Amino acid sequence: MKTEGRLVLTVLCFIVWAPVTCAQDVVTEPLVTFSGHTEMVSSVAFSPDGSYVLTGSGDYTARLWGAATGEHLETFGGHTGGVTSVAFSPDGAAVLTGSGDKTARLWSISTGEQILLISGHEARVRAVAFSPDGTRILTGSHDNSARLWGASAGDAIFTFPHATTVWSVAFSPDGTKVLTGSDDSIARLWDATTGLYIRSFLGHTLPVRSVAFSPDGTKVLTGSIDKTAKLWDAATGSCIRTFNGHTGEVWSVAFSPNGGMVLAGVSHEPARLLDATTGELLRTFKGDDTFVYSVAFSPDGTKVLTGSDRKIARLWSTGPQLQISSSPITAVTISGDVPGTTDFSQILTEASQGVTLCAPSVALSGDARYDFIRWEIDGQEQPQGQTSVQFIVDHSMTALAVYEIRKHTLAVESAPVTGVSIAGKLTNHTLTVDDQQTVDLIAPALASVNGVDYGFIRWVVDGLEQPIGQASFSLLMDADRMATAVYFRAARLSVTSSPYSGIYIPGSPAGTTPYEQIYLAAQGVSLSAQLRLFSGSVPFNLAYWTINGIAQQPRQTDIQFRVEADTIVEAVYNILGDANGDCVVNVLDLIAIRNRLGKPTGTGDNWRGDVNLDSSVDVLDLISTRNKLGTRCQ
Repeated sequence: MKTEGRLVLTVLCFIVWAPVTCAQDVVTEPLVTFSGHTEMVSSVAFSPDGSYVLTGSGDYTARLWGAATGEHLETFGGHTGGVTSVAFSPDGAAVLTGSGDKTARLWSISTGEQILLISGHEARVRAVAFSPDGTRILTGSHDNSARLWGASAGDAIFTFPHATTVWSVAFSPDGTKVLTGSDDSIARLWDATTGLYIRSFLGHTLPVRSVAFSPDGTKVLTGSIDKTAKLWDAATGSCIRTFNGHTGEVWSVAFSPNGGMVLAGVSHEPARLLDATTGELLRTFKGDDTFVYSVAFSPDGTKVLTGSDRKIARLWSTGPQLQISSSPITAVTISGDVPGTTDFSQILTEASQGVTLCAPSVALSGDARYDFIRWEIDGQEQPQGQTSVQFIVDHSMTALAVYEIRKHTLAVESAPVTGVSIAGKLTNHTLTVDDQQTVDLIAPALASVNGVDYGFIRWVVDGLEQPIGQASFSLLMDADRMATAVYFRAARLSVTSSPYSGIYIPGSPAGTTPYEQIYLAAQGVSLSAQLRLFSGSVPFNLAYWTINGIAQQPRQTDIQFRVEADTIVEAVYNILGDANGDCVVNVLDLIAIRNRLGKPTGTGDNWRGDVNLDSSVDVLDLISTRNKLGTRCQ
């Protein structure tokens, strides 16, 4: 059983008062369940000090239990019929039982032994009650009578005759009157000192199953199988109020100790707590029972007992139930007056109680962090960010702590250029990411922006350089992050040849002109061109290389250079005999050769340009060259 005290915690948080409107509610969690009977529990009672519970059952026994713990303390066995009714003596030292074996019996609580056997009824005893001073015992029976007995010796004092079965009996608080309810649909008031009839309470249309006096004795409460309970003026017999709305037969009724509430045990629905003045349904106590045979209030009014067809009795709080949860995560530790780990519920022991709840500003679910947003009390949003809330609980309520997973911002940039496509978006952009989520970043090795190529170097995350060339990596988002993809402008090497293309160039990079190579970093290049080649039958000699339009040394087949920016390299060829490079072999070439080469330098040498080897460079050589090689470069 949960403690009735309040746990007081010191919390440093702002208090918010939430308005609450009273409403009917359903309590689903009993404080204690008394389990052990093998047949229905037909009657229940509290000891005068509220520390014990007594139950009577169709299994021929009555049992004594610890009210706080549900511990079974004693079994009163000896009846040969089902125990139909039970009561405590006013001093709490003895218990009274009535049975289908036509007897009532008095038992000692301390020894469990039978003290007194009351016999005289001719049919089963349906109801028993002690007088307030403990000197008399009242019984009701299927033999159509109620009887008053001496509690010491079991001697018969009065008989209250009826025309039908007497189902329920009660003493007035001062012990001067007795009340009976019977199968003829009537409740009757009798003088306990003379045995004389006083008045009837007429209005039920079916048998009266239960009767009770208000604590001050001025009112009478009755329950009937006509599915109503009625409140009567004890002095006049007039009906003050009818409690409607029951869907089943009302088998048991009870007044709260202060007279402000009434409790009804009903067939085929939960026990119902009602406002005695207005008739408003305040609370239902919903177990898995299909038939509640008996109900009782604790002496302090904070709890009620129900006995049912499920072979058990249950102890409930008349205080409301507070259901505390959190969303979208659970297992959040809540402190305050009702501490616990969500989701959980607490049945309060007071009908109206102030409660303070405090939620942590940050909660964990796995490794992910969730930030507190607000409390919602019965669906009403409280101020955002206020982790503590204080409110009055006077009906079953819900308190929801709303959280939101922490969000982080990932800024994705690229430098020195923007507009690079990363994670499906063009830099520069930001992503909103849940806490502890892993983001995969993949940068393209080559990015083309506005027709310009850029090569990836590295990622820089929160100012920390990542390994060069590692374009893909996973980033744990446990804080706001900035990731920059660092690029440089890529160098494009274009290799061509003239006047003809389709020339294979060995070296690095090798290829057939024209071709290109893109470099993502500054790099040395080595190219080699053939000194002489043929296009068809026409021979060509390498004249020179050009790099970005700058001619290199004549007839230099191998060149080395460094590509750090866009570079155009061209291998320039001339037709054999085209001395001046105008793609025409004519007298000008002859003149150029003679002017450039001069005479032989020694015996046995020929003139350079002496094609026909006649030791003379003249028009005949030109004609020989033209006849042999053709005239143009195409």
